[in-house]
Amino acid sequence: MKPTILLGHLTDKRNEGAIIRTAEAFGINAILILGDRKPWKTAQGAENHMIYCECKDIKKVLNVIQEDNLKIVCIENTKEAVSLNEAVYPANPIFVTGNESLGVPKDFLDNAALVVKIPQAELSYTRCLNTSNAMAIVLYDWFHKERVKRKYEWK
Repeated sequence: MKPTILLGHLTDKRNEGAIIRTAEAFGINAILILGDRKPWKTAQGAENHMIYCECKDIKKVLNVIQEDNLKIVCIENTKEAVSLNEAVYPANPIFVTGNESLGVPKDFLDNAALVVKIPQAELSYTRCLNTSNAMAIVLYDWFHKERVKRKYEWK
């Protein structure tokens, strides 16, 4: 099964478009969107190569994730989060990002197989990275580690 992405109540269509385009570039073709709407248009038509599911009920989403044997990987700055440098991604990941202000919904954090954070400079004033930038960094890290593990070549 290919990895999946879950977008948790994003409000900025530019972030969503950037995440979808990045996800497609790294071979991810399924996007779950919390809320009641269709995905926004992205650059380069990446949205035309994706499978979408709009989801209103978090409990139902968690049941589907469990039934499909997906492992939740949240991208969030928490004290318990594993640094990107030490992250070991589970098989069948579903990468979860949250609202630009509120973060990843607690239900997903509570059920995560992995919560990953991106190291920042100690003196950085910025509390966290933009959600689309964070997703891009984590997807690259996952993609690279998968390729090394399976000895795949970069195209």
